[in-house]
Amino acid sequence: SLRNPTVGIFCGGAIISATCVLTAGHCIVNPEKENHPQCKKGGVLPSLCYYKPNEITLNLLGQRQNDKPRTVRIAQLIPHDQFDLEKVLHDVALIKLAAPIQCNRFSSPICLPSTDLHKMGGKLIVAGWGYNSMEGNKGPTLLREGSMKEVKPQVCQRSTWKFFNNPDDIVCAVGTESRQSSCMGDSGSSIFARFRDKVYSIGISSRHSSPNCQTNMPVTYGKVFRYNNWIKRHVKDLPRSQG
Repeated sequence: SLRNPTVGIFCGGAIISATCVLTAGHCIVNPEKENHPQCKKGGVLPSLCYYKPNEITLNLLGQRQNDKPRTVRIAQLIPHDQFDLEKVLHDVALIKLAAPIQCNRFSSPICLPSTDLHKMGGKLIVAGWGYNSMEGNKGPTLLREGSMKEVKPQVCQRSTWKFFNNPDDIVCAVGTESRQSSCMGDSGSSIFARFRDKVYSIGISSRHSSPNCQTNMPVTYGKVFRYNNWIKRHVKDLPRSQG
């Protein structure tokens, strides 16, 4: 999870290598700079609009389930070079860590899909540190997990949440049980799928993924597969099975 001293936990992410975490582009935008003229003009944001690495920290799960999260220093924040905050395009970013993490049962790299994995109606797993509702004023201290299923992108496009123009760029999912969806604080977290005994990051929770945390609404995620080449350009220590 990403933490700021002022607001606490505000975003999630997925470990993809010993030195890198995948998250959403808007998660590394400094909200204190959003009203700066350079940050309000739209299009690709200048560097001044983003957090500096020393302004936020990354928390990882401990060695055991009840351990306190470990704090990891950040070396570099890399937004996608075509990220557009206003239009919510290419909402993906990489967090380079100051030192490699020691992997354990609760903190280890997830696989990136080498093909466009599709299984309509198949089970997906969403996990995050977000709130239970829009009215929440205190972030959680435990990682929560929920079950969803993938549906056709057109389901998300027919909803009131129409920020993604290309259906090939999204994963659309709906909760399979009540109160299981994405909410505030879940941005940047991955939605996962199991294929052949491996767990893959299929999508990234974006800024406008689920309006008002409504659990009966389809949720839009940015499709990870579409960014494989961009990720590989910046991350040279991906696990061999996915590099």
